Amino acid sequence: MDEHQQGRQDRERAAGNSRLIEDRQAGRNTAARPQAHRPSRNSGNGRRTAHRHRRYKRGKALYIALGIRAAFALIVLLLAVGAIRGITGMFRHHGQQQAEESTEEASSAEESAAPEETQNPNIVTSNGRQLDLTKPMVAVTFDDGPYASVGNQIMDTLAQCGGKATFFVVGNRAEKYTDELKRMASEGHEIGNHSYDHDEKLSKKDAKTIAWEFNSCDEEINKVAGVTPAVYRLPGGINSDTVRKTLTKPLISWSVDTEDWKTRNAQATVNAVVGHVRDGDIILMHELYQSTADACKTILPELVNEGYQLVTVSELIQYRSSGPLEQGVQYTDFHPKSGDAQAASSGTPTVDVDQETAGLAASAEESGSAAAPSGSSAAGSSAASSGGEDNTEN
Repeated sequence: MDEHQQGRQDRERAAGNSRLIEDRQAGRNTAARPQAHRPSRNSGNGRRTAHRHRRYKRGKALYIALGIRAAFALIVLLLAVGAIRGITGMFRHHGQQQAEESTEEASSAEESAAPEETQNPNIVTSNGRQLDLTKPMVAVTFDDGPYASVGNQIMDTLAQCGGKATFFVVGNRAEKYTDELKRMASEGHEIGNHSYDHDEKLSKKDAKTIAWEFNSCDEEINKVAGVTPAVYRLPGGINSDTVRKTLTKPLISWSVDTEDWKTRNAQATVNAVVGHVRDGDIILMHELYQSTADACKTILPELVNEGYQLVTVSELIQYRSSGPLEQGVQYTDFHPKSGDAQAASSGTPTVDVDQETAGLAASAEESGSAAAPSGSSAAGSSAASSGGEDNTEN
């Protein structure tokens, strides 16, 4: 073996020994490595802390993201609410504008209508209805009530015709027929005073007695119906100097006498009125007879068809009289031909009181009632008021 080969072998052995030494050293290190890299308790706690820290960061990031989303949603909601309010306000403003325009139009219409009212002063509102002062008027009056079985029928017919009437009632009968009197007042009919007990000899009594008769009747009517009569009618229409000086309210007589108390016949009563009235007349009937109620079912619509307006006595005075009425004078009508009310020519009665009393007494016997007759005495009326009239009342 030459030197060259020997040198190479020496070098290889040296290299082998070097590798062996390295391998041995590596083997020791390898044996020691597991011990060197064995996890300690402190290193495990560190990993858990790191893991918790990472989870905290992830949770914090999640909460931040949710907060951002909630804020964005809130902003969107607020914008939507604002938009809705804006739209609502726009519609509300538009509605207010329309309402204001409607109000302005209504005001303009009223203003434009006002000249028509001023241009037509003959149309007046009275007692809940309109009256035309250029058209004829008549006052239909009923004496000796109240008596509900007849009076309610008359008021039913008046309601159908749109008319009003004047009921001259007797004071001592008011307490018996409170509902009827209240209906008269509530429906706009006039309640007149026909004295307390319809004493036919009242005109011959002293001033104190005359005053008591009408004051007592006023009080009874006011107590029941809450109204005080503005007009009086004397029993039988009998006047006297004492009456004229004592009574200060207007005294009302009549121009058309149906004599229904005497005939007690519906057709006869109709014939006495239809075709026999004129503007400003005062028609006399009585509230005691069924025949009168039946006659009114024909008379009242017929008067309306002929163009008459059915008014109260006070309305007739207001719209047909040219001035204040004189104390103690009985007024029979308010015809417009002279512009002044027409007064009765004398204080004598315009009906036969004795015949009326006899006729009503006979009527009471036939009907079994004891209605206070027109022209009855104070004693007779008191007896009538305690009689059996209520058995015929509706």
